[in-house]
Amino acid sequence: MKNGGEELSGFGCVAEMKLTPAPCPLPPAPLCLVILLIYCISFSTAALAEEITLTPLVDVTAGYDDNVYYSRIIDESDYVATGRPGFIFDYESELFNVRSRGSMEILRYLHNSNLNRENYYAFFDGGVKLTERFTLNGNFSFVNDTTLDSQLEETGIVTFRTDRKRYNGGLEISYGLSEISSAGFGYNHQSTRYGSDVYEDYDYDYFRFFWNYAFNDGLDQLTVLPYYGYWRSDVSDVNNYGLSFGFSHAFSETFSLEVFAGPRYTQTERKYTVSQFAYDPTTGAVNLVLKEMKASDNNWGGTGSLQVKKRWESSSVTAGYAHELTYNSSIGDDAEPINVDRFYMNATHRIYRRLGVGFSGSYYISKSASSFGDQNRRYFTLTPTLNYDITRNYSLNLTYSYQRQLYDQSDSDSALDRNRVWITFMWKLPMEW
Repeated sequence: MKNGGEELSGFGCVAEMKLTPAPCPLPPAPLCLVILLIYCISFSTAALAEEITLTPLVDVTAGYDDNVYYSRIIDESDYVATGRPGFIFDYESELFNVRSRGSMEILRYLHNSNLNRENYYAFFDGGVKLTERFTLNGNFSFVNDTTLDSQLEETGIVTFRTDRKRYNGGLEISYGLSEISSAGFGYNHQSTRYGSDVYEDYDYDYFRFFWNYAFNDGLDQLTVLPYYGYWRSDVSDVNNYGLSFGFSHAFSETFSLEVFAGPRYTQTERKYTVSQFAYDPTTGAVNLVLKEMKASDNNWGGTGSLQVKKRWESSSVTAGYAHELTYNSSIGDDAEPINVDRFYMNATHRIYRRLGVGFSGSYYISKSASSFGDQNRRYFTLTPTLNYDITRNYSLNLTYSYQRQLYDQSDSDSALDRNRVWITFMWKLPMEW
């Protein structure tokens, strides 16, 4: 967990059916206008910049997927080619800083042409120093992919494949109380929209206050973070109140530790309809009507995270654990809060100057956090990578990924596997001013 809040997503259950995904539209006009405005402002202030970097990127990938729908019944394999043009833009001056990145991912399948689509990714972070002590930061992001892409990576829940759009934006203002302490307030809004009505669209608002205190010559930092989160959909409303305490320590320039933990209190209100007979006194008829009903559930719990980072001259490792509350939007009426436990590790090693290897892995445990649901799933993924730098701007990556979802620990037949392998040619051209 970080001061910027937690990343929360909807997720759902596997649907044993085959539906054609909805076509993926271009980003909306307001998003394009916002991005254009950001760059106009950035370049208009370029005269004040200490550093400007623009990096065009192009990735071309060819791969094989032995379960493109990640489904037990629709067990189809296919070859896929992907092109991904994009960019990274960095701007920094004494008063302003901007970092943005964007890309379009073009996917073409050899046999399942109905899966052909374009994914869109846009991220922006910026800050301005209002006074010597006041700082204002903002962020905006737009992701348009499928529930088997970023949502699966965030939640570890395998779902029916459909289009998903995610808008996220927020502001944070901080004030330097002294040279070693600061306090501030932040707000984020998130909207998630699906391309199929088997999922519930939902919105999420997140408010937080924070206080940071550094000591031991800046090597240690304490954080107090009270927060409030509110999920809402047509099926349920969830109010989540929490208080998190954090501690970070730098053992050295290459070795650090970060820990967050604290209690939470969650209120869930479930909305549903029931059929019942009603007598109409004006006509004397008895009619079957639908009546809206509500049920509530309250529970205490906790959130926490632990992360360790270590770097060597030619290697690096990041490992951690997180226990978070998120929101599940899935097929049927399973729109409810979910506890997700995640163990993860990322490692890289440079064998020699141009050749390197990498490894990443995650293990998820997802359980219902209210009495309305009975989710209990396990998911893990393992991804080794071999990379070779052809030149400074060109490189090749060979990657294998194994994914496994387990719905019932006592039944090995409930496991769902997926194997993928792909090779990627990457080009980048950093330009600095």
